[in-house]
Amino acid sequence: MTEKSRAQEIAPHVARMLPGNWRYNRLESELPQNYRGSAILQNDDEPGKRFKILPYWQASGRLCFLGCHPNANDFSPFERTITVSAQRSADAIAREIARRFLPDYLTEYARKTAQVEERNARAADAANKINLVKKFLPETRPVQHSTERFHTRFGDIQLSWDQKEVLIRGHIPFDQFVAFIASLPPHAEDKK
Repeated sequence: MTEKSRAQEIAPHVARMLPGNWRYNRLESELPQNYRGSAILQNDDEPGKRFKILPYWQASGRLCFLGCHPNANDFSPFERTITVSAQRSADAIAREIARRFLPDYLTEYARKTAQVEERNARAADAANKINLVKKFLPETRPVQHSTERFHTRFGDIQLSWDQKEVLIRGHIPFDQFVAFIASLPPHAEDKK
């Protein structure tokens, strides 16, 4: 077997030896466009958890591991690149993955998953707020090439980064502007 296919040769055994429900994804690993004979292992309990075993590009005779971020198809190194000799047994490589790669990968995966969930929650909150605006200004529509700015009959509106304020750019008839500011609560300094 050549070094390029060593990863695919050991992958089924390595997957069985790892803690958790890992398996070798043979179909995806053997696609013609797969990079340099790498082997893809995925966790069947959470299919987004995936990593590659592949020949290390900086040192002949070594294998490295690249993890996949949540909701992504690309594989990238995490905190540091971990390599092992390609000549070691599948059992020894599985132990090295379990000891040196998986703890950091799973921690990073959990952190990235939390970021994705937070980003999705913020996007859902923003969509709900824009839908509320649309109840009163049904012509509201996104500004071309922007997911954060919206056009209304008065001009453009944009939620602040924390989505607690609205930036308004446009023209409002004076009497409507006065009615709007009259409806605002008193300023904190005015209460003293």
